[in-house]
Amino acid sequence: MKFCSDQPLDCLCSEHLRDLRKSGLSEKTIVEAGFYTFHPPDKFNKLLGKNVTKLKSVMGIPYPGTEFTRFKLFPPLLNKDGKKQKYYQAKGSKIHLYIPATFDHDADNIYIVEGEKKTLKGCQEGLNCFGLSGLWNWKVKGKEELIADFNKFNFKDKQVYLVPDNDWRDPKKNLTDAVNRLGRLLERRGAKVSIVQLPEGQGKIGLDDYLIKHSAEDFRALPIIRVENVDHWEAPILLESNPVPNLEPNLLPGILGEMVEAVSISTETPPELATGLVLPVISTALQGKFRVQVNCDHTEPVNIWTLVALESGNRKSSVLATMTQPLTDWEMHEQKRLKPIIKEAEIKQRNHEARLKHLRARYGKAKKDEIEEISMEILEFEKELEEIPNQPQIWTQDVTTERLGSLMDEHDEKMTLLSAEGGIFDILAGKYSSGVPNFDLYLQGYSGDSVKVDRGCRPPLYLKKPALSLGLSPQPDVLRGLVDKPGFKGRGLLGRFLYLLPDTNLGYRTLKTEPIPEEIKRKYHSLIASLLGIEQIRYEDGQIKPYILRLSKQAKKELHCFALQVEKDLREGERFEFIKEWGAKLPGAVARIAGLFHCAENPVHPWANEIGLGITQRAIQLAYMFAEHTLLAFDLMGADKSLEQARKIWRWAKRKKLRTFTKRDCFNDLRGTFRRVTNMDDPFEVLRERHYMREFQQKTGGRPSIKYNINPALSKGW
Repeated sequence: MKFCSDQPLDCLCSEHLRDLRKSGLSEKTIVEAGFYTFHPPDKFNKLLGKNVTKLKSVMGIPYPGTEFTRFKLFPPLLNKDGKKQKYYQAKGSKIHLYIPATFDHDADNIYIVEGEKKTLKGCQEGLNCFGLSGLWNWKVKGKEELIADFNKFNFKDKQVYLVPDNDWRDPKKNLTDAVNRLGRLLERRGAKVSIVQLPEGQGKIGLDDYLIKHSAEDFRALPIIRVENVDHWEAPILLESNPVPNLEPNLLPGILGEMVEAVSISTETPPELATGLVLPVISTALQGKFRVQVNCDHTEPVNIWTLVALESGNRKSSVLATMTQPLTDWEMHEQKRLKPIIKEAEIKQRNHEARLKHLRARYGKAKKDEIEEISMEILEFEKELEEIPNQPQIWTQDVTTERLGSLMDEHDEKMTLLSAEGGIFDILAGKYSSGVPNFDLYLQGYSGDSVKVDRGCRPPLYLKKPALSLGLSPQPDVLRGLVDKPGFKGRGLLGRFLYLLPDTNLGYRTLKTEPIPEEIKRKYHSLIASLLGIEQIRYEDGQIKPYILRLSKQAKKELHCFALQVEKDLREGERFEFIKEWGAKLPGAVARIAGLFHCAENPVHPWANEIGLGITQRAIQLAYMFAEHTLLAFDLMGADKSLEQARKIWRWAKRKKLRTFTKRDCFNDLRGTFRRVTNMDDPFEVLRERHYMREFQQKTGGRPSIKYNINPALSKGW
C-alpha cells in the first residue's frame, strides 16, 4: 500500500531514504527500483498477523517483473531465537531472485550478489548483477535444487561470480556451505563459477560498502577463489544446547542436602526434583516473616519460585507428597488445635446474631424516643462480635487466581502453590478469564508489592505486603512455546522462576528402592516445624513487621562481585543477552536463597546472626546451576518445532549408528512423530544446514534413489 505525491522520492520517508543512500544508491536508481514506504505501519501488522508495537516503519522492496514484494522492518524485530529479523515477506509466499530491469541475460559475465540494495549498487556501477535475498535463498525447501527463478537464465559457458558479504567464511555462521553448494549446482548447469573475496578484517563489508569507497575496476581486481568440493564437510553446528550439569545434593546445607539425597535415592528420581520442591517448602515456612538486607536501600523477601520440568512417570507426585508432608502435618495439627476455638467462636457468633436479630426487630417496631437507645445497644453488640478464625492453610495445589487472592487475604497475605503438574499456566493464560492473561497477583506476590482489586461481582481485595511461593514440576511439553503465549513475554512472569531441567531416570531405574532413613526424615520434619513455629512481629493494629536478616561484610562483598558478573552477562553477545529479565533478578534470587539457607542452619532466632560467607557461596553455586538449566528452559520455551523434530531424527540415527539412510527408513521408524513423509522436510533441512547430513543420488538403473550421508565427524567410531 503506497501513498505518493508527484515527487518520485516522496514515496519514501526520510529514514528509508537515508538507508538507501547509505548503500550509495542514486536518486535515479532508487526511483527506478520503486522502493516505497508502507503507510501506515499499523496496517502492516495485519499482514504480519500480530501486533508489533515497536515497529516504527516498513519499506517495500518490489521485485521487478513479479508481483512479489519483500519488506524491510524499522527497527528490526526479535524472532523466537532472539535474533534480529530485518526483513519480512508474506507468509506462504515463495522465494524469488531479485533481477533488476537493467540485467543483461546475454552477457558473458554474471554477478550473484547477497541483498537487493547491494545488487542495485553493483548494477549502478556497471556490473551485471542479480541478487539473492539471503545466502540460503537459492534452494527449494527440503531439496538440493535451485528455485524456479534460476530457470530464467542460460548458464552454459557463462562466467558466474558469487559475491557474498565478507563474513561468509566465519566459522560461527552457517554460510560457507550455502555459497559452495550454490556454486556446485550452477556448475552442473554449465557455468564457470568463482567466488569474489571482499576484503576481510575491516568489519562486515558487502558489495555496496566496497563500491562506495572503490571503483568497479578495483572490484574486478579483487582475488577470486574456486568453489570448494562438496565432499568437504563443515564442522557441525550442534543441535543440542550444552549439557546441563547435574545437581549435587550437598550444595544444600545440612539436613536439606541429606533429605534431598535420601528422597532421590528412595524414589530413583534426579535430585533436582526434590531440590526444586524443598526450596519453596522452606519458603512457605518463612515467607512474610523475613527480608534479607542486600544494601542500605534494598531488601529482598524470601519467597521463591521454582520449576522442575520432568516427564510424567517420574514419581513427581510421590516426591511432592514427601517434601510437603511437614506442611500437611502442621496444617492438620493447627486445625486440630483450633477446632474447639473455632467451634466456640461459631457458637458465640450465632448467639450474638440471634440477639442482634431480636434487637433489630425491636428497632423496627420501636417508638421514636426508644430508637436511639436500641441503636446504641446494636452498635455495642456488633463491636463485641468476634471473627471466626480461619481453618489454617499455608499451601494449595489447584486454584484460580481469584481464589488464590482470597486465600492470601484469609491467611496473613501469604500462600504457596505446589504442584506436580503445569495446569497453573493455563489458568494464568486466561482459562477462567475469557482468554485474558491474569497474573498481576502472582507478580506482586513475588515482589511483595501491594495488591488492590475492586471488582463489582466480588468483595474488594487489598493486600499490603503479599508473599507468594511457587514450586511446580510440569512436563517439558508444557514449556514448549510458552514465550509465545499472549501476555507471557515482557511481563516478567517467566523471569521469576528458577528452572531445573534434569535428565529423566526412566528406563534406567533398578526398581529396588530404599526407604528414607527415619532419622533424616525426623530431622527434616523437625526443621520445617521449627521454622513454621517462628512467630511474626505484630503491631497492636495487627500489621506485620518482617525480621531483617543481614549479610556479613564478606558475604555482602561476595554477593556484590556475583552481581557485577551477572551485569556483564546481560550485555549483548553474553550468556544472558536473550534472558535479561531472568538474569536481572538472579542476584536478588541469590539473596533469597541465602536467607532460606541461613534460617535452615539457624532455626532458633535466625535474625540474631548475620548471613555468613559460606552460606552465601552455597547460594551462588546453586544460582550458577539454575543459570545453566534456565538457558536450556528458555531455549525449550521458544523452541522451533523443526529443530525439536531434527533432534529426534538425529537421536534415531545416532541410536542405530547409521552412516547412510533414506527418508523412508526414518519415516518407517518414526511414524509416531511424523504423519506424512512431507512433514519431515523441515527437520531434514535443519540437519542439512547444520552439517549433520547431506543428500546424494544413487543410480539404480531407473529413477535415482535419494539417500543421506551422516557427517563423518559425527559418525566416527560407530
